[in-house]
Amino acid sequence: DMVVIAIKPYQIETVIAPIIDQLAQENTIVVSIAAGWDLNKFRDLFGTSFEQAHIQCTIPNTPMAVGKGVLVTEVDNTLTQEQTETFENLFSSISLIERVDTAHMGIAMCIAGCAPAFTDMYIEALGDAGVKYGLQRATAYRLAAKMVDITVVNRSTGERLTTYRHHGKLYIAGTPGDPYQVEIKSNQRERLLTVLSVDGINVLTGQTAATLQSGYVIDNAQS
Repeated sequence: DMVVIAIKPYQIETVIAPIIDQLAQENTIVVSIAAGWDLNKFRDLFGTSFEQAHIQCTIPNTPMAVGKGVLVTEVDNTLTQEQTETFENLFSSISLIERVDTAHMGIAMCIAGCAPAFTDMYIEALGDAGVKYGLQRATAYRLAAKMVDITVVNRSTGERLTTYRHHGKLYIAGTPGDPYQVEIKSNQRERLLTVLSVDGINVLTGQTAATLQSGYVIDNAQS
């Protein structure tokens, strides 16, 4: 069994203390995704039951929601080798597992958690700079957007739809009712955050799309 502690850090003691004996079992893997909680804190919380517990502390970033995230993972843990393999097999399918020593969990969290938003600001800034020096905004955004290639695929037929340009904007011709997927491929060396919207709605959050929102984190040449 695997139990993921996915509550606010300030709630952990109140929620976990009454069920410590149930968590400290030979065949139970406890994975914490609470920021600020490392193995030493759980050692204090579990007390005498800590020796029986199998705990791995981690901090995820939001792109894990779409299988493109980073899972900052504390080097120190009490998992067995078999449990470690189970943990890695599960979470490596949706994230990069980056193991960090306890002292650097905080800074690793800051980089993994904040980089997507800053990257998005950087892309937006490229467009603004182009406008400042005379480019039409549509042109500036097209130049900045070449950091990624975007393709729309009809999931029913597998057809990769042709893109048409009209008055500086790009269009595709879809069929009502058909399911589609958007493929985004990075052309850059750095990881990029892409905020994807359909009809002005962020596909991850359901909010009106804006630049400083959650999106997809894409590695170089990855789609």
